[in-house]
Amino acid sequence: MAASRNVFLKGWQSCMKWLDVAAQMLVGLFWAPHAYLIFFVTARCNARCSFCFYWEEIENSSKRKELSLEEIAQLAKKLKHLLYLSIGGGEPFLRADLADLVGLFYRHCRTRFVNITTNGLQPERTAALVERMLVENPHLNLKLSISLDALGEKHDQLRKVPGNFKKILETHHRLCQLRERHRFFGLNIATTFSKFNEDEIEELIDFVDEKLDVNDHTLTFIRGEAKDRQALDASIGKYKKAISYLDIKHRPDKLVFQLLHNVLRLMFKINIDTLEQDRMIVPCVAGGKMITLDDQGVVKPCEMLQQIHHSDRFNIGDVRTADYDIPAVMKTLKAREVRAWIKDTKCHCTFECANMANVVFNTRSWPRVVAEFFRKREVPVTQGLKPSSGSTVSAGMKGSGVRGEDQVPAEHATVR
Repeated sequence: MAASRNVFLKGWQSCMKWLDVAAQMLVGLFWAPHAYLIFFVTARCNARCSFCFYWEEIENSSKRKELSLEEIAQLAKKLKHLLYLSIGGGEPFLRADLADLVGLFYRHCRTRFVNITTNGLQPERTAALVERMLVENPHLNLKLSISLDALGEKHDQLRKVPGNFKKILETHHRLCQLRERHRFFGLNIATTFSKFNEDEIEELIDFVDEKLDVNDHTLTFIRGEAKDRQALDASIGKYKKAISYLDIKHRPDKLVFQLLHNVLRLMFKINIDTLEQDRMIVPCVAGGKMITLDDQGVVKPCEMLQQIHHSDRFNIGDVRTADYDIPAVMKTLKAREVRAWIKDTKCHCTFECANMANVVFNTRSWPRVVAEFFRKREVPVTQGLKPSSGSTVSAGMKGSGVRGEDQVPAEHATVR
């Protein structure tokens, strides 16, 4: 009798969790004005990657006043509903209060999906904070993305941290142990595709597929103002072949991860089309369903506009001067002007998070996501990944990952 009761209780709890998650998804997809927040929680970092677009903020992190946990609590209470929180930096796990930060969004915004990107340099600390997040927020679907750009010393050289690769393996091992106890925890490898690793990318994909136990592996095409601009001369042709090779090598087993993987596959298609055609492929939801918040409380439509235009004229507002009220900031004239500019100029980019949001929050894309379940995977010609063929990024795309008119239209002249 006791055993039957335990089985029933576990089944009931699982059912309630899925109902809760489904309810928050419906609200986020159809009713909430802002459903996806990219939050740069700190500019502090313990690596110095040569291809990082955030390097200036990182080098000046000691001068920046990042939002405190108390300030984040105020904005979370006023945001009220947020389906998906993507946490970046800097290195997020340098914040000792990271688990508390996630808890604030879980409780006050009913956030049920969180992604955190990490360089994997703090295995013990990372595992401890992740376990706290999972235990304290029982309905949370948490994904951790570990950055891995090459094998062995090559990765250490790119990240300017001796021993980084070994730390990643230790972090991966600890998190795999956690995943055995928490079924709604996903582990991902995130690779930045650049000039520096494009000729070894097949070997890296093989290593992840054969040696690591992850739910997904993503390739991010380099974007923004990298400190070492040589990194930006990446080959579109090699990127296409790498994406094709990755598609063959990695396919998640669980249905939920397959669905997310299909969203990623469609997003990769959009990125490639954007690179090759230099135009908007799907309408951008930045400044609407998707917004960005930096470590000092500045609200932006996305992280890329400031990079390409070398200007803060697309900054929408500052939560510190707006009583920590993001919804109020997003209702201002400035916010409407920025959204209109994005629409009017057909602004487009290769920013994966933005294009993933464009897929998820544009209902016309949904049939294509379903179609990905049935699309036949073609075996790629991997020789193209070696140093030979493949066009490079055009001058208009190089170093930016985003396109739009360089000049703000007269009717939006206050955007500056």
